Amino acid sequence: MPVLLVLLNGTFASLSNVLGGVANRALPSSTVVWLGAPVALAVVLVAAGAESVPFSPFGLAVGVVAGLVATMSLMAVYRAFSIGPVGLVAAIVSCAGAVFISLAGFIGGEALTMGRIIGLAMCVVAVGMLTYRREPTDRPRSTRSGPPLALAAAAGFTVYLLILDNAPIGSGLWSLTGARLGILVGATVAVIWWWVNRRGMRDGDSATAGRSLRTGAIVAAAAGFLDGVGNVALVLALRVGELFLFAILAPYAPLLTALVGRVFLQQRITRLQLAGILLGAAAVVVASL
Repeated sequence: MPVLLVLLNGTFASLSNVLGGVANRALPSSTVVWLGAPVALAVVLVAAGAESVPFSPFGLAVGVVAGLVATMSLMAVYRAFSIGPVGLVAAIVSCAGAVFISLAGFIGGEALTMGRIIGLAMCVVAVGMLTYRREPTDRPRSTRSGPPLALAAAAGFTVYLLILDNAPIGSGLWSLTGARLGILVGATVAVIWWWVNRRGMRDGDSATAGRSLRTGAIVAAAAGFLDGVGNVALVLALRVGELFLFAILAPYAPLLTALVGRVFLQQRITRLQLAGILLGAAAVVVASL
C-alpha cells in the first residue's frame, strides 16, 4: 500500500506540474497557483470530511506553515515546467528531491544501507547529467533559469514534506487542509503583489488573448485538482511508509513526465539527459536493495 500511494502521488504530481507549466505560458505563475488552490483545497476538504477525524486546530496551523513554504515552490516549479523540457525539469526536481529527502531521513534516524548510499550517489550524478546542456551563446537568459528553479522547487518541497511528516499525530488530513489553505493565502498575496507592481500589459488581439486566458485558467484549475489528489495520497503514504520511500521512488515521476512531454508537447531532450533520466530510474532498484 505505501508503494502504491507514493506512485499515485508521483503520477498526479507529475501531471499537475505539466498542466501548471502549460497554464504558466498564458498566465503568471502566481495566478496559476492561485486559480488551482481553491480546487485543491476543495478536494482535500472532501477527503478530510470522509475520514471523520476530529478537527485539529494545531494540525491545521502546522499545515498552514507548510503551505506558505509550498507556495513559492509551486510557483518555481510551474515556471520551470513552462520553460521545459518537462522531462528534464521533472528529473531535476525528483532526483534533487531524493537527495534532500534522504539526507533529512538519515538525520532523523532512518536506516542507512550501502544500497541507499549508492542509489543517492547515482541520483547526484544523474542531476549533473540532467543539468548539463550545451546551449548557444545567444540563447535567451530566461530559458536558462529552468534548472535553478527546479532545484529551488525541490528544496522547498522537501521542507514542505518534512513539516507535514511532523504534523501532530491524530490530526488526520487537517494538516493537509491547512497546507492547501496556506497555499491559497500565499498565492493570493503573490497575485496582489503582481497586480500592484505590474508595468503594463501586452495588448495584442483582445479576442485571442481572452481565449488564451480562459484556457490557461481551466488548465490551472485542472492542475490544482490533480495536485490536491496527489497530496492526499502523499499524506496517507507518510503515515505508513518511511520517508526514504519517497526518495527511492522519485525517478518514476520524470520517466512519466518525459513520456507526456514527448507525446503531447513534442519536446525533445539530449541523449545525455535521457541517460540521466535512466540513471535516476536505475537508482530506484539499487537504493531498494
